[in-house]
Amino acid sequence: MAIRHWAQELVPQIGKLERDTVSANFIDRLIRGAIAKGASRPRLLSAIHVRDASLRNPVGRMARLVLVHLFEAIERELGDRSAAMQLAAAARPQCFSDLGFIAFFAPTVGDMVATTVDIQQFRQNIWRTSFERDGDPACIVWTLPDDDVGNLDSAIEFSLASYAHLYRHSLPSRLVPLGAQFRHQPRFAAGHYEQLLGCPVSFGAEANAILLDAKMLKLASPNANPTLQQRLLQVYQQPVAWLAEGYRHRAFSYLYLASELNKSPLTLDRLAASFGLSERTLRRKLVEEDSAFRTLLEKVRRDLCGLYAMEARRSLKDVAELLGYSELSAFTRAYRRWHGRPPSESWSSDGAD
Repeated sequence: MAIRHWAQELVPQIGKLERDTVSANFIDRLIRGAIAKGASRPRLLSAIHVRDASLRNPVGRMARLVLVHLFEAIERELGDRSAAMQLAAAARPQCFSDLGFIAFFAPTVGDMVATTVDIQQFRQNIWRTSFERDGDPACIVWTLPDDDVGNLDSAIEFSLASYAHLYRHSLPSRLVPLGAQFRHQPRFAAGHYEQLLGCPVSFGAEANAILLDAKMLKLASPNANPTLQQRLLQVYQQPVAWLAEGYRHRAFSYLYLASELNKSPLTLDRLAASFGLSERTLRRKLVEEDSAFRTLLEKVRRDLCGLYAMEARRSLKDVAELLGYSELSAFTRAYRRWHGRPPSESWSSDGAD
């Protein structure tokens, strides 16, 4: 069954999400995926009129037009109308710093899809994604806002392709959707849609949807790990609890650091800029909440290190990089400080014992 993600617990603490908005984290993930394919970050940021620092705000929101203009800019940058769909693989969650990675540890394929759908409201509340898993076939349906006149076609193509990619790569056998359908007409060769989605595609349908074999949804996920799934929830529920207790800057700083560990330099001035504060102001507010930047960073690294140890799939070198250490030796010293022994004593070459 789907779990209640920490992002859903976060929403009541930060207030009702503004309508027709997308998370800054989601925009940043799209930009990173586009850069991996050759796009220019400065040009993309210029096209959407957004400061780089604001994209690192873990609870920041962007207007619908930012998303629309971003997909337009990505297609121009890459010179490819199918760029949005091709981003599905490049932009998918890869590690514990990424929102949505928790879905990969769900018990079954269906639970994995359901968990991903449940996180959608935090990622964006422009369109609604619903999972009708009890039908035959089962389906994921995208409901667009009433005032949409085609501006979201690229965004829906990206979203639909993301779910097709998630489903196709959920098992070694590479499950294939039964079919996909779009309300809009093809924006490039129809056959290319089928290549990207791995299934038959129809256009001019009543609703945007992916059709899935209900029997396949009951198959066990290859990465199923309920213990790790619950531990991941506990880690991210810490800042949610801090918010409830009034420690707003401590909570948001924790979320920032956790999401940026493997992505950008971890400095107090960059953290402060993401919230529109000066470094001096944020330092003072953290002290008032009985926190310090370095202490908080150390805690985030130790918490996520524990998750990677439970995952037991990555090398020490990879974990060090994901925790934001420039060298393995720095990670080794930190691990010895936390546990009184080097990681090599409890970590195999492929992961933790």
